[in-house]
Amino acid sequence: MKKKKIVLWVVGAIFALTVLGVIVAALSSNSPAVTSEPAASAPADIKVGTKAGIGDTEKRWEKDYGELKGDDPVRNLKVNGSDVAVVFMDNHAVNITIGKRDKYYENSAIKDMLPADKTETKKEKDTSDPMLIKDRISYHSDILEKAYPETKGNFIVIKTSDATIKSYINTVIDCTPTPN
Repeated sequence: MKKKKIVLWVVGAIFALTVLGVIVAALSSNSPAVTSEPAASAPADIKVGTKAGIGDTEKRWEKDYGELKGDDPVRNLKVNGSDVAVVFMDNHAVNITIGKRDKYYENSAIKDMLPADKTETKKEKDTSDPMLIKDRISYHSDILEKAYPETKGNFIVIKTSDATIKSYINTVIDCTPTPN
């Protein structure tokens, strides 16, 4: 059992580091689409989800959930019994990782972190890792596009489960803009 927990921790850490690496690379590139200052083309007060979620500003996150801990760009907090890590870029949440609620369950707060007008565009199951099952759903949202135009309104939700015992591990919501 300890080996399985270690493997799952390592897989989660690798995923988090991969996402962080993409973000750091985007921030350090000379691409005009990705800057360290808030996007001037979008009003900062557009609310994307029912509660703070993907595409929302750090200010809204703090208003809805309280003080965020950690250093930029990764901030941490607890939401409804789950550990949550949020990566901010251009003052918008571009990646959210939500852990298990009460050690076993998917957090019901996830649905409030998604844009209300989301439209599913693609669904796939990734079983390339025999230890994990990743259900990946791609979406589009006009509200997200208005709040953070660099995303073009596109985001993904990846729900990861243990392949052997089918237990829930975490959910990742991502709208990281890709440099052109």
